[in-house]
Amino acid sequence: MHHDRTPSAHRPPRPRALRLQPTSPHWFPKDLHTWSPATANDPFNRASVQRAERRWRQQYAANPTAQACNGDLMALSVFGHTSGHPSLGSDDVQYYAFGYWQYVGTLVYWGGAIDEGLIVAPSPAVTDAAHRNGVPVYGTVFFGNHTDPEYVKQVKDFNHPRVPEALVQIAQYYGFDGWFVNQETPVHRHIAGDVRDTMVQLRSRAAEAGLGIGWYDAMTADGKVGWQHMLNDENVRFFQASDAFLIDSDWTVQGLKDSAALARSLDRDSRSLYADYDLGGIGLSGTDVDVVFGLDPRITSVGLYGTQWSFEQATPPPDRPADDVFLTDFYANESKLWTGPTGNPSTPVPGWEWKGLSSSLAERTPIVATPFTTTFNAGHGTRYAIDGAAQENGWNHLGLQDVLPTYRWVVTTGAGKPLTAGLDFTTAWQGGSSLRINGSLSADNLIRLYQTDLPTGTGRQIRIACRSSVQPNGFTLQVGVRHEGSGFTYSNVTTPFSSWGTTTVDLPATGKPIVEIALAVRLTGAGPRLVDLNVGMLAVLDAGQSGAPAAPTAFTVVRSDIQGNLAEVLLRWSAPARPPYRYRLSSRSQDGTTLTYLGTTNGTGFYLPSVRRTTSGSRPDARTTLLVQAVGHDLTASKPAETTLNWPA
Repeated sequence: MHHDRTPSAHRPPRPRALRLQPTSPHWFPKDLHTWSPATANDPFNRASVQRAERRWRQQYAANPTAQACNGDLMALSVFGHTSGHPSLGSDDVQYYAFGYWQYVGTLVYWGGAIDEGLIVAPSPAVTDAAHRNGVPVYGTVFFGNHTDPEYVKQVKDFNHPRVPEALVQIAQYYGFDGWFVNQETPVHRHIAGDVRDTMVQLRSRAAEAGLGIGWYDAMTADGKVGWQHMLNDENVRFFQASDAFLIDSDWTVQGLKDSAALARSLDRDSRSLYADYDLGGIGLSGTDVDVVFGLDPRITSVGLYGTQWSFEQATPPPDRPADDVFLTDFYANESKLWTGPTGNPSTPVPGWEWKGLSSSLAERTPIVATPFTTTFNAGHGTRYAIDGAAQENGWNHLGLQDVLPTYRWVVTTGAGKPLTAGLDFTTAWQGGSSLRINGSLSADNLIRLYQTDLPTGTGRQIRIACRSSVQPNGFTLQVGVRHEGSGFTYSNVTTPFSSWGTTTVDLPATGKPIVEIALAVRLTGAGPRLVDLNVGMLAVLDAGQSGAPAAPTAFTVVRSDIQGNLAEVLLRWSAPARPPYRYRLSSRSQDGTTLTYLGTTNGTGFYLPSVRRTTSGSRPDARTTLLVQAVGHDLTASKPAETTLNWPA
């Protein structure tokens, strides 16, 4: 069974056309013959986040059967159209805001279409979210399964001697981590040989640059497209020209064992073979993932094709669901896919076909250094809050996604039903969402949040912002910290709760790393008690990491397009010496009386789709002041840098 891997089978509606909006780059192979970073001039598509280091500790895995050292998972995911995909987010909450990075080894940003472009670089927002979580991201080179001469011509153009170097330079310029090549166009044997030579050169040059290369099992050495479902003499030359090899989904266990033996005979780790599971074709009805991860020892990894299944199931054509319905359905689907039917990675349900990937893959953490700050921002929402005050506008910008809780959701209690933990898109302190903990409290509850590996620091503090929707009588909220080799130590959260407030907890220097952060809700009187808490920030900061950062510099309008009293604006600025948590943009009227929030981003450039002309009194302003502030890891903002947008008379 072979499924059409064209990434346009189910895609969200195209966003409305805007003149200046940056969109993710894509090319045809011939474009690479002359591509140069010296002339690219595409700053708004460059990633801003360096890939974090990730670590894992088997003893702190949510599920004791899960492992992170023996087999891996490659997610092959569609985030939008090949062309016209906004680089820095848009005004639509209904976006594939993937967030279960702790289970993913590599993300392939799937795309490519013969009428748009066959070589696709990841959106900078996706790359930034992945890198914040320590996950490498690959772009895609896509040749579809067609015999039309135009497709063959594209493959020939790929074999140009300039292409390997250009692909490496593109990845370096835009800041992502490698390429996945999907070659399903039947070609003559000599063209196939040229493809293999191009791949050898690409892998060699990529290795020098610290990049990775993937290949899909489709074309064989004679140029025919014949999926082998295993590694064998027909495709082994392409395995040798790649770092990761995706075996088509009709594999068998014996075929995987034979493939692993062949890989090892070539002095290659058999876990560089990825057994394909096609979510788009099978959904959650199959057990193939369990088969691969159940082999003892695990001999290959898994390639999960079409992880956007959770998004597609929440947005079935032809009708667009209401935003709140979409969010409910999308996160329910994500939970089933990654943590199984219980929504708790520590408690898989026996007998279910799909147990969730957390039953096989141990969580990995990028929280290995301070400062660490989260506002539980999922990268999209129906509103955006600043200090609890929200603007009611749908939005997405995956580059703003925080590192979300590692253990979604592990809640334990000694008696009664555990409290419910989850993301709340109706209440936020900063950003589009918060952590909500609610239910009837009959006994103490422990909510495990983050696995960490934070070395000891000086002057270390935890800061937490929260509020309660009900009078917090008869219980207390505590933040728990576990140091290596010890149990949790707890400190009370003392904010008034009636409105958003922050508590700062000083952490003792134990000389041992922090390996887990949790929250506890404890009864202080007779139960049961009604609990409805929102947590809007959790930060771990060492001495010198608090306080407002320096202001950005060199703030300028790169380009504007004014239509009536609205303007599209592209902005750039330079970062302060100490990297901030985020940047916040606003406008100020000419008379200084009106300040309007415009947006938040994580890099040193942003696109504003609709800056409205300000007024002073009843008269339209001749100019509007634009401001950018650096927001620190304790969420205090710098003094603003300013520039001017001039309106026509």
